[in-house]
Amino acid sequence: MRSSPQACQRTTNAVSYMLWKSNIHTINYVDDFGGVSDNQNAEHDYNFVLELFQRLGLEVSKEKCLPPTKVLTFLGKEYNSIDMTVRIPEIKLQETYELLQRFEKKKHCTKRQLQQVIGKLAFISECVRSGRLFISRMLQTLRKYHFNHYRVHITDEFRQDIRWWLLFLHDYNGISIIPDVDWSSPDAIISSDACLKGIGGVNFTTFEYFHSDIPESLRDMHISVLEMYAIYIAIQFWTSSISNKRVQLFCDNQSCVEILNRGTGRDQEMLNLARQIWYLCASSNVQLRVSYIASVENRLSDLLSRWNLSEKNRSQFFIESKLYNSDFIEKEVFGHMFNDIINI
Repeated sequence: MRSSPQACQRTTNAVSYMLWKSNIHTINYVDDFGGVSDNQNAEHDYNFVLELFQRLGLEVSKEKCLPPTKVLTFLGKEYNSIDMTVRIPEIKLQETYELLQRFEKKKHCTKRQLQQVIGKLAFISECVRSGRLFISRMLQTLRKYHFNHYRVHITDEFRQDIRWWLLFLHDYNGISIIPDVDWSSPDAIISSDACLKGIGGVNFTTFEYFHSDIPESLRDMHISVLEMYAIYIAIQFWTSSISNKRVQLFCDNQSCVEILNRGTGRDQEMLNLARQIWYLCASSNVQLRVSYIASVENRLSDLLSRWNLSEKNRSQFFIESKLYNSDFIEKEVFGHMFNDIINI
């Protein structure tokens, strides 16, 4: 019956709530339960769960029960609390990659076929945080069709999301760091800025900076697009030093902050750049948090973006940078960095 899974989910939701009230942290999906605890309480919490099931009259599949362990396979993924990683089986990655290859060539598909693609990508996105941004447009497309037999037109934007996934899955080994739910102490702090003629950025962890004039071909673009270029080049510059780290990036452009955090926006050029930024982060296992900062507080990056406008800006940068470190290192921006953005 269609209502059976729903009734089961409601029951297990109630059980999870009871456990939460007893300070035992579990997650449930239909009739599967998984839990997390520290070393001292793990055995007690596991037995408490089994006892609660018994009191409630819920049958337990003993052959599927797994006592406290450091490595757990749950809902198709392997969780490792020793190195704090989650692994997706290689066969699932390969199946998804081959399905996307076939889909990329399609002009139309059925709603059921679209649901299959989204389901596989949603499964991977649970481990690849930025991947969620690249199924949002697919979900929007899915919501337009009410019946499974309807023919769905695959748009160019939809195809761009498929290409992003193909590019990412080609290099992804299936292993991701389990992210901290909340972190107040980042491993790296970066800021960037742009004006109509230049960009600049600072890495306050490695004490490096960059600045560059904006090519003539890009100077007619909106300032928000140029700000996104500055962020892209900053992430590209410091990818190796921020790999597998929590990165706090500050930007004084609210549009950039919203697009990077929400994954949606109206400006196609900004979205293309955002896709490239999240590709770099996903490939390098970077936990990126983007926050707004007022321009008056973004002084160093602001001076760097105006580096070639006057000698005063250059002098002021060296004066103010000494408040952080006396030996900031300059990084060179190459022209191709503005032009090699792949429109995926």
